[in-house]
Amino acid sequence: MPIELKYLSPREQVKKVMRTWIADGELISGKMIPSENLISRRLDLSRGTVRTALEELEIEGILEKRRHRRYVSGKAERKTEGVGNLVLLMGTSAEDSSKYRDTGFGLAVQAGILDWMAEHSKNVISAHFDNIKMADLKLMLNLRPEGAILTQKLMYSEFGAPVLEMLKAQHIPCILEYADERHADADKVLFDHEQGNYDLTRYAISLGCKDILCFYPDHTREYWFKARHRGYRKAIAEYGLEPMRPPEERPMVSEDLYDLEHFNKSVRMCIGFLYDYFQGERQPDCILANSDWEASITAAACRKMGVVPNKDVLLMGFDNKAASNPWVNFEATNPIATVDKHNTTLGRVLAETLFERINGKLPPEPVLRMVKTDLVILNKGE
Repeated sequence: MPIELKYLSPREQVKKVMRTWIADGELISGKMIPSENLISRRLDLSRGTVRTALEELEIEGILEKRRHRRYVSGKAERKTEGVGNLVLLMGTSAEDSSKYRDTGFGLAVQAGILDWMAEHSKNVISAHFDNIKMADLKLMLNLRPEGAILTQKLMYSEFGAPVLEMLKAQHIPCILEYADERHADADKVLFDHEQGNYDLTRYAISLGCKDILCFYPDHTREYWFKARHRGYRKAIAEYGLEPMRPPEERPMVSEDLYDLEHFNKSVRMCIGFLYDYFQGERQPDCILANSDWEASITAAACRKMGVVPNKDVLLMGFDNKAASNPWVNFEATNPIATVDKHNTTLGRVLAETLFERINGKLPPEPVLRMVKTDLVILNKGE
């Protein structure tokens, strides 16, 4: 069996072969296709499988039925080939992502996707996150894209689920940069948050820390918080330590405004979450912050409570973007260590995995690929 059919289900094998026959001109528009019996013998598949596949091709507009016989639709060539090598990139930013390549910013993922697509001569239509319209998506689907990549930002929004369902209804292969129990049947490529926090926690323990606080909740919608808590608890258990109770809610900080007013507001909110931890008998000697930038907010909150950051309590970050800290003029403390998620690499793996699915190189069941993270030591503390 050719490699491009090896991992496809029998039904998808039929559809792939029919599309190939049409694209190669073996079957032309308006021509009656071979009988179900003939196709089943030629592909060595059951007639029932062939019938189901042909019925799906009718729904997609590739075939049409006339007097109980099937013909190649007049729109089949356009639907089969589209504009050629076309991929939808759903939920992108309008900002130039190339300047974020190989950084800790989310846009580096977009840069990695586009780099891979350019290197492999693929055409890309980007749908910006702040301008998703279902009517526009329907028009894009008329171009018959080979596949679609749905970003984390899109899937985390109200548009994610309906966009994914529309693409699935058109039998367009999709890959997600997001994990959710509602989308268990989709291919995914994710950062290995669990390994990242495991490495951070082990490093904190190697520095003598025993009361380590994972400073975000473990029961939220965000899959990455749950994964990080798994890594944290795994490391804590390996050393026979007791995990500290996480906060019930995430201490939110401004994600768009970085002036002194919003800095102070975020610090006050952080104090509210930290206060009880530093009043009890068991006080944290290390805090795992959500990100390098939030570590800076946490540092300022500690100072206001009389706790010296990176001396009385060590701070760990995430994302490896301390060098671009927007709060540096108000609090210059960097975390002791952080995690590099390799965002650009993840973007490239997303694109590569999608085309492995398109070309039949993946098994029928959904795949989950994790991109390795690396521990980055920033300083040794005060």
